[in-house]
Amino acid sequence: KPDAALALAAGLRREAVACCGVSEEVALNFLRKQDLEASLFEEGINLVVCRGAALGFVKRIGGRVDNMYPNSLRILK
Repeated sequence: KPDAALALAAGLRREAVACCGVSEEVALNFLRKQDLEASLFEEGINLVVCRGAALGFVKRIGGRVDNMYPNSLRILK
């Protein structure tokens, strides 16, 4: 399970993990830890990217997406 801080690391090799570029709306849902559409992501671990900036990781398991963003950092409003 990758640490959330790894997504923000400057030296992260993005070719080592599936990257998924998302819209601002989906990025905000990710940062709020709301439900995400499974069809946006590949099976397994994915790096969520918006406008070229890495935000964190999700794990797709079949038709379900587990948001791996830390609860302590989520947007509450």
